[in-house]
Amino acid sequence: RHIMVGDAKSVENVKKFIRETTGRDLSVQQSSNMLQVFLDGLAQVMIIPGDWHAGLAMLQAIYSLWWPLLSAFKDHLGWKRVQQDVRGCYWVAVRLLEFVADELMRALLYEFVSEHNNVGDVVGDKEDEYICKVVKQFLAHLKKLAFQEDSESESGSEPDQWRRSWSIFIIMALDFKSFTEAYRNGDALMVEYGYKRFVTVWECLGQNKYVSRHFDQAETLYRGDTFSFSRLMELRVNRCVRRYNTNNNEKRMTAHDENLEIWNSFFARFPMVR
Repeated sequence: RHIMVGDAKSVENVKKFIRETTGRDLSVQQSSNMLQVFLDGLAQVMIIPGDWHAGLAMLQAIYSLWWPLLSAFKDHLGWKRVQQDVRGCYWVAVRLLEFVADELMRALLYEFVSEHNNVGDVVGDKEDEYICKVVKQFLAHLKKLAFQEDSESESGSEPDQWRRSWSIFIIMALDFKSFTEAYRNGDALMVEYGYKRFVTVWECLGQNKYVSRHFDQAETLYRGDTFSFSRLMELRVNRCVRRYNTNNNEKRMTAHDENLEIWNSFFARFPMVR
């Protein structure tokens, strides 16, 4: 059973090699036989994108769209290492994103609970039921703010562009967080859903490599004539790397490409012979 995991460039190179090799016209019988054996071997390999690199592309999309908002918080906090290009500051960029999303959600949630009296009664309801009711209605309110048209604004006035922008930002941040937590917990279905949530954002921003990777992955996973359902389930079970030698403060699972980055960082600390 073979599964190949790589970033967008690696997957693109393999796909390109298969296309060029398939279209090559060889007249020598021995070379043709060797080529066919090689292609038959590649036909058994399930090629999927690296989930950590996909998360990096999601984070870059958010920073490309919302850099003026994020940079204002960055300057106020004094986090000088955070840049718009998140490839060199991934972890601190994630911390800034989560901080800004939490603060904006806190402000909108406070406003929602203060202005809406139809969210239930904590006296009549149990406390956990009341909290669930508030959260469900707040999420519905958040989506309504994010996707309302100009004609749907309250009191016939102009729509509140700030609240709309904050709502869209929070939704994108939650999608990114759900995706990363999915491969931290080995939830392959949520990982696949995360690609679906972000493919339109990549398309709008011109990140065509990951748009192509999403549809290539869908074709690999869901075409029944290519791989059987048992192979699909096998890939889902082994999509994430289990780290058995960790304590409670470290990650239980990682994406395959993230695991390679961790090991590369580990071996880079070894002394080198000059």
